[in-house]
Amino acid sequence: EWLKIAEEAGRLGVVFLSSPFSIKACEILQACDVPAWKIASGELENLPMLDYIGTTNLPVLLSTGLASWDEITEARSFFTDKECVLFQCTTQYPSQPETWGLNNVDEFIERFPDCVIGLSDHSGEIFPSIAAYARGARVFEVHVAWSKAMFGPDSTASLDFSQLNEL
Repeated sequence: EWLKIAEEAGRLGVVFLSSPFSIKACEILQACDVPAWKIASGELENLPMLDYIGTTNLPVLLSTGLASWDEITEARSFFTDKECVLFQCTTQYPSQPETWGLNNVDEFIERFPDCVIGLSDHSGEIFPSIAAYARGARVFEVHVAWSKAMFGPDSTASLDFSQLNEL
């Protein structure tokens, strides 16, 4: 099924990424020819999987919402020879302004000068990405929903398509 989704994404000109949660999932995603690894913050301590990903030649997009600075540094050590994006991420749906952690963008830039810094935003607003850009973040991840009134845990933490267009 992942192969079919990846093929359809390619046909539509969409980059297909998926966050693996096991080595088996990594193997499936490699068969889908993913162009990079997107590692969810909850997987930063999955050291066997990080080690496996570190043996590939793909860039890494690393979310950090559930991690301490020490855990982020350790995870980064698996990918020192790869292009790496580190995302400031607040794992709260939807996140409130006082929890966006935009000050962490500055800290990421200082601690990891060899990485591109990004923001993984779950606020449902465009403003955190704009503010993070002003602070030096250059890659942005947001959730998108057809409508914020849709059922599901991500709807209120997502942008709608008009907001995405505005951003």
